[in-house]
Amino acid sequence: MSTSDITVLVENTYYKLGSKTFWYIFGKQSITGFVFLFVALLLSMSHSYFLSNPEMASSVCFVSWVVFCLAIIALIIALIYSKLRYKNTGFTLSPNALLLRRGVIKKEEFAIPYRQIQNIETERTLFDQMLGVSKFIILTAGEENEKEKVDEPENILPMVDKDIALLLQAELLKRNNVQKVTW
Repeated sequence: MSTSDITVLVENTYYKLGSKTFWYIFGKQSITGFVFLFVALLLSMSHSYFLSNPEMASSVCFVSWVVFCLAIIALIIALIYSKLRYKNTGFTLSPNALLLRRGVIKKEEFAIPYRQIQNIETERTLFDQMLGVSKFIILTAGEENEKEKVDEPENILPMVDKDIALLLQAELLKRNNVQKVTW
């Protein structure tokens, strides 16, 4: 069953954050590879300007191939890391808490008791709306303003498919007996 087919969340079953989340992670991780690819393209285009000097032309050609190979390596590493991060990030509903799991090298699991949940926000920029994803923020009792913190707190899922975010939000509010406020 794919995550887009989820209509009911079952307790003690780990769910991924949705396939669109994978592409978001890959996009963030692959920026370096695409920069190298762009530089390699510029170098290969400038190769024709150096045809009058064969030694310089061959040097530019060699450098463009090296940069192109670096770009491919960077994109492969980004793909592997993105798959690992996507595979190791998820959530489950236990009888008393929401469990969030994440991490590739340093694996972490956070429990957020339902009784501490005060509000759940889903933020969606224009770009997020085009992608169909949401930033999922869980506000808990006794917590300071999350937007001032530099590191990503444990109660934020940076990107979740919109449908999964809405389903999870409704389920958490139901389990906490909090009514959703809409404007």
